[in-house]
Amino acid sequence: MVEIAAKAQSPPRKAQRKLLYIFSVSTLYSRYNRDSIAMETSRIFFAPLRQFHWSISRIFEPMSASTIISLDHIARQYNVGSEEIFALRNITLEIYKNDYVALMGPSGSGKSTLMNVIGCLDTPTSGEYILNEKAVAHMSDNELAEVRNKDIGFVFQTFNLLPRQTALENVMLPLIYAGIPKLERKEKAEHALEQVGLKDRMHHRPNELSGGQRQRVAIARALVNDPAIILADEPTGNLDSKTSVEIMGLLETI
Repeated sequence: MVEIAAKAQSPPRKAQRKLLYIFSVSTLYSRYNRDSIAMETSRIFFAPLRQFHWSISRIFEPMSASTIISLDHIARQYNVGSEEIFALRNITLEIYKNDYVALMGPSGSGKSTLMNVIGCLDTPTSGEYILNEKAVAHMSDNELAEVRNKDIGFVFQTFNLLPRQTALENVMLPLIYAGIPKLERKEKAEHALEQVGLKDRMHHRPNELSGGQRQRVAIARALVNDPAIILADEPTGNLDSKTSVEIMGLLETI
């Protein structure tokens, strides 16, 4: 096993964030200068995940000492016929409240698998996951559903928008599952779309929007329930370089 910990000088402190951001990137790994990403994020963790512990390339001072996510020797194993495949092996790390973290590595290194575990969409084969001081393994199905709906906002590479629904209706969807009244749903969804600069595109369907606009809708949908955590799995993977910079800037400023 290889573990590397190198400290870098902290960048100028920005205003206290209200959210914990975790995003995975592989295209950014080659598209942008690594040091530029380091200056924008609190911490960067480098793959490969299958062979090694997390290699921590840079550690800036966390914005909060309060641990919100704790992973202890997490592994995820799949059995394909007689073959055992380890998507994750022995992952141990802590992520703090209001942090801004990048999980970086090449395609197939296990980033999405780890994001699914952190987002309570998948369960590890072994190890312990503590979320907000609660052991995820001991949560009921209803508790996990509530965590996914209210505590975590998801942004996917492929947007995952409903094609027959407008941008406003797509953003309102999580609020329906949360039991929010219709009038309040509409007000919150409109505010979220205004936050991402789509006030004049609320009633457009996904096929009437550009790739960058679709990702903005997806970000608004992730924000609409006021989650504590935003998980963005390769949020710029399907976008051109100019739009990718805009989307990453949007995530930083919200």
